[in-house]
Amino acid sequence: MGVLDQADWATFKRAETWKALGIAAVLFGTIAFASLSLFGSLDALFQSDAEPEPVPDVIFQSVNRTGIEDSIANETGWLHLSDLRGDVIILDFMAHDCSNCHKVQAHLEAEMQGWKDLAAANGVGFHIIAYGAWYNEDLAYLNTSGGAYTVPTYPTGIGSPDAAVLPNGTADPVRLFTASGTGSIPVVVIIDESGYIVHRQNTGTPTDGWGGFDAAVEQVIVDGGSTMVDERIAWTEPETSLTAVFVLGALLSILVYFSPCAFPVLPGFISYYLSLGAREDELIAEEKLKSRMPNSAVIGLLAGLGMLTFFLIIGLVAAVMGEAFARSGLIHYIAIAV
Repeated sequence: MGVLDQADWATFKRAETWKALGIAAVLFGTIAFASLSLFGSLDALFQSDAEPEPVPDVIFQSVNRTGIEDSIANETGWLHLSDLRGDVIILDFMAHDCSNCHKVQAHLEAEMQGWKDLAAANGVGFHIIAYGAWYNEDLAYLNTSGGAYTVPTYPTGIGSPDAAVLPNGTADPVRLFTASGTGSIPVVVIIDESGYIVHRQNTGTPTDGWGGFDAAVEQVIVDGGSTMVDERIAWTEPETSLTAVFVLGALLSILVYFSPCAFPVLPGFISYYLSLGAREDELIAEEKLKSRMPNSAVIGLLAGLGMLTFFLIIGLVAAVMGEAFARSGLIHYIAIAV
């Protein structure tokens, strides 16, 4: 007997079925409107409301090559970003084994001389500086070419989690200046003469072919940062409280049930549950149903455990493979494909 032969087509003749479908449609529309409105409110709630400020001093050790770093580093080879205030700076957050970072480096090196000439013609100080953002790589490794990596031809150094000096202590510059404090690289920022970030690029293969970034560099050199006040980007120290992370995770785990991705399954699920519940005694009497449906608490618990198991497996896979993907650069290409 085939699946179609086993189907109880008489269900469609019952008024309860269509009532259940109507209830599902109303719930679908209500949940869609309410949840989309809620997601819009949350987006405004969680976005940074910090005002743009000049970047803090960032202190890190350079590779101290003659004719490259020694012109801006102190006598021990350490770089202080504050020593360059008044000049235009491109700060490149990179790593030896970050393949996507190599694309950023290639572009910066290709344009570097032209930008230097433009800055000299306009009487503006100009620097490109590479900040080693993977702290498991030491200074010697960063200063050693190998594979697809070559040591940048612009000043380069290795950072640390406390390289940024704030009024209330220290912080990790990678967390301060990357999008949403994720710490994901590559990230390259343009800092104007007053110390404000006026442009940020988060990939080595931007969709506009570096047009927006290059235009921002030329504008800040020729016209000055005062013409880019509206483009200034705020930075802030990210919240790392375990309690805050737990509360946010709990909130998002609830909201996932009301996300647009869940909408298509709700009408069918609710209709099936309500129509089956209305005919439960009849189906048991006809021996089409062996036992009663589990109550709502059991169904909810099983659904929650199923999702927990799925995301736990995904999390374990991500934890094991995350660093390997990041080093290989495959994540970048997967994101482009998606």
